[in-house]
Amino acid sequence: SSKAILGLTDTEAASKSFADLFIGDIRNDDFVQTVVNAVEGRHPVSNHELKYYSGDKVKHLIVNTTFVEDDDAKAGVLLTMNEINDSI
Repeated sequence: SSKAILGLTDTEAASKSFADLFIGDIRNDDFVQTVVNAVEGRHPVSNHELKYYSGDKVKHLIVNTTFVEDDDAKAGVLLTMNEINDSI
């Protein structure tokens, strides 16, 4: 959930832009670049294990991106994040 990973409710997270949520902490550059690569269509499908930093906390995530487009050339990126925890 947004609360577990971002520290925000789903409503709070949905009201923010990608930049507001993820850009600003240089430690998250690998995370941001993964999404940028997907948006640019460089990697139609990708799976990465990344760290996400928020203040003094670090989350270990599996990040999956999928570049999607329809016949009208409308495009988007589906991004899923799952936290890796020590109990797995």
